[in-house]
Order: sequence, then structure tokens, then C-alpha cells
Amino acid sequence: MAVRNMLNNNNVKQRNIFHSCYIILLLSFVIRLFSGAIFGTENIYVFLLLPSLLMVFSFFIYVINKKVTYVVFILFVFMSIFVLMQPEIFRATLLMLFFTMFVSRECDLKFVINVMVLVSIFSVFVIFVLVSTGIVENEVFETPRGYVYALGFDNPNTAPLFMSTIFVLATYAIKLSNKKEMLLPFIIFASFLVYFLFIATGTRTMVAVWFLFCLTILFKKIFINKITIRVIKLLPIIALVSFYFMAMNYNSAVEILDSLLSFRIRYFRNFLIEFSIIDKIFGNAQITPTTPGRNAPANSFNVIFLSNGIIIFLMFFHFYRKSIDYYFYNKDYFSISVLLFFVLYGVTEALLIGIAFFPNILFWILLSRAELVPKIAEIRKKRPM
Repeated sequence: MAVRNMLNNNNVKQRNIFHSCYIILLLSFVIRLFSGAIFGTENIYVFLLLPSLLMVFSFFIYVINKKVTYVVFILFVFMSIFVLMQPEIFRATLLMLFFTMFVSRECDLKFVINVMVLVSIFSVFVIFVLVSTGIVENEVFETPRGYVYALGFDNPNTAPLFMSTIFVLATYAIKLSNKKEMLLPFIIFASFLVYFLFIATGTRTMVAVWFLFCLTILFKKIFINKITIRVIKLLPIIALVSFYFMAMNYNSAVEILDSLLSFRIRYFRNFLIEFSIIDKIFGNAQITPTTPGRNAPANSFNVIFLSNGIIIFLMFFHFYRKSIDYYFYNKDYFSISVLLFFVLYGVTEALLIGIAFFPNILFWILLSRAELVPKIAEIRKKRPM
């Protein structure tokens, strides 16, 4: 009994240490949100160096408290060298997300989700106070549909993207709680907020993706089945290949679609023309949104490919595909709906690797949780897709 209690105490102590690592990492993302998206600072010490130091500190705590660390350590060092060889915002963000996956999988899932919900709500409250007091300007933009507002962020698309991601995060928290009867009322409440955000910002993608997310939750057996799951598994590769094909075969028909996508295809094409074969394999640092005179392609899969190269993109796709297999096999359709929300939104926005959307950690946490299952190969053999 004494030995068992000692083991339990050690497990609780180690779990608390990993919880602390997670909170430190979350703080680094919050710093990037306020320094980059809210205050628009280009101070590298605040925007990049301070979060990086917090990440390294968290990594140090993780290493000295984890027995099996060789694989993680080698991958972390490799990706760190990869970032340092060609420093770039999206590369650094992917490294932070990569390490967050390893830390969060050691934590209690409810703790991870609930802390992120609380931090997200607090961040929204702070942003509201900053805008209300005039410390941060609520910029107004003129569009063909009228005037829209940035709500404290740098453009009208960021606020609805940030908020809708929090709504999805909150639905997942409700699912993990013992108050599942609150799910439908919350979805209705959040849908009203989505409508008001659309009125204020004019962001159409948010409405479409939120509507599809709600449908997949409420009518999961219709929208998530053996047929649709094949498409869902391939969405990232379909999105990248489609944009690549249209960008390299740009014509009048593509231009019409491109105008609806705010010329995201054109921006992607500009980088592809300049990129060498080496750039496409290992990525290039010149797609950062702070590069003068350049527009980053606001598409998660294009950004991962351009900044990190096709090898890293295929690694990401591998994690995603196996995760969909895992959740579908275990009939966890809710998690698939959450992953689908992020992927669909990622087609038009750099949500998955964005510097200002720390609730997107939920997407990477779900990927890491699926990878915890050692018999995933056997699962695929028993249930081939």
C-alpha cells in the first residue's frame, strides 16, 4: 500500500510538472497574440525571443522530468536547427506547436482544455477593455458590402477567426464535462454571436464553416460515414494540390475564383514562381507576413508547405490522416467534427499555424492524442479505409 501511494504521489507530482510546462507554453502563445495581432509590434525581443525563451524553459523542465526523452530531444533539436538556419515566424510557430503536442499528451485532457478556455475568455475580455478604452484602435475598413470593423485586431478576418475557434474549444470542453445537456443551448448561443460577428466584420468563411461544424455535430451519422471519411482524410492534400494546380495554370476562370478568395491563389503563385526545387523541399523564410511588400498566402496548407517544405507538410499530413482513422474507428465523431472545422477554415486562413490563434492548439492536441495508440497499424488492417 505504501509503495502504491508513493507511486501515485510521484505520478501526481510529474503530472503537475507537465501541467506547469503546458501553462508556460500557453503563456508564450498569449504573448504572441497581444504583441503581434493586437499591438502590432515588430519588436523581435517581445514577439519572438521572449516566447522562444519560455518554450526553451518549458522544454528544459520537460526533459529533466521525463525518463524517455531521446526521440523528443532529437526531434526538438533538429527542428530548432531547422528554424535557426532560416528564422521565420511560421517555422517558429510550428516548432512551438510541435513541442506543445508532446507536453499536452502528458497532461490531463480536461485540464488542458479547461485552462485554454479560461485563458481564451480572459484574453477576449482584455481585448474588449483595450478597444473600449481606446488603448487599441477598432479599425474600420471599407468594402464593397459596406464598412466592417477589425474589433481590435489588424484586419476584419482575425477577430471572427479567433472567436469562432474559442466557440469550438468551448463545445469540446462541454463534451468532456458532465453537463452535455448544455451543448445544444451553447451552440445556439454561439450561433447568435457568430451572426453578430458576421455583421460587424463581414467574414463569410466563419459563417459557412461554423454552420458545417454544427451540422456535423447534430447530424453526425449523416455527415460522417465510411464514404465522407475518405474525403475528410484527404482534405489537406486536396487543398494544397488544388491551389498548386490553379496557381500554376492561372487563367481567366481561375482569376474569377481567385477574386472570391481575396487573391489567395495569386499570392501563392507569386511564391511558387520564385521558389527553387530546394525551397519546395525544405521551405523558404520569405513568406513571413512582416516581409515588406509581400502578402502571405492565407491558407494553412500553403503556408506549411511554403515555409517548411514538402517533407514537413507530408509529416503533418501523416499525423492528420492517422488521427482521422483513429477517431473514426473509435466512433469519436465529435473529435472528427472539430478537426474538420479547423481543416475547412484552414483552406482560406492560416488558422492551423497562425501566430495569433492559440486556441488552434486544440487541433494539434487531438492529433497528438490519437498518436498515443500503439496499435494504429492493426486498426487499419482490421478496418481498411
